[in-house]
Amino acid sequence: MKYSQGFHPKPKVSFEDPLPIGVESLSESMYISVPENISRQSIVAGLNRHLPDGLVVHDCQPVARPRNKSGKISATYDVSLASRFFDRATVTRFLQKSEFFITRTNRQGKRNKIDLRTQVLHLEMLSPTRLKMTLKTNEGAAVRPSEILKFVFQFSDYQIRRARVVKLNYGYVSSLAF
Repeated sequence: MKYSQGFHPKPKVSFEDPLPIGVESLSESMYISVPENISRQSIVAGLNRHLPDGLVVHDCQPVARPRNKSGKISATYDVSLASRFFDRATVTRFLQKSEFFITRTNRQGKRNKIDLRTQVLHLEMLSPTRLKMTLKTNEGAAVRPSEILKFVFQFSDYQIRRARVVKLNYGYVSSLAF
């Protein structure tokens, strides 16, 4: 790996879409700076040697530099509830809306309006206790599953923390149709 310069050098690593606290994942992507003369197989083997049980690097691809967040990345999540049910009518009402604004306050106290409806690419009830959602992950306005549970389904923070959220995959969005 390549390291930063300075008094406390750190490995040059960045993640495509870092996971929120409490979210599991079956597919993650990260960028690692390495010397040019190292093979892909060596990178995979070296990382797997040092990862804890349960974490596995499956593949790596060379890229010139990390892609910038262009709003074309999406993430699909599976949300399971232990003690509450999703309401099919709430899903239907949300999907029929042309807009659904929420307000966020950043660390500096600035308030930003975000249209959840444009950020949710897919929302499907798999069962009364399971929901599948695909969300845009564009920088700045990225919406997390917890916000959908809070603002669309009106779940309390306690109920949101008890939900099991698993990131299934991420990918590029080619075209959108609502």
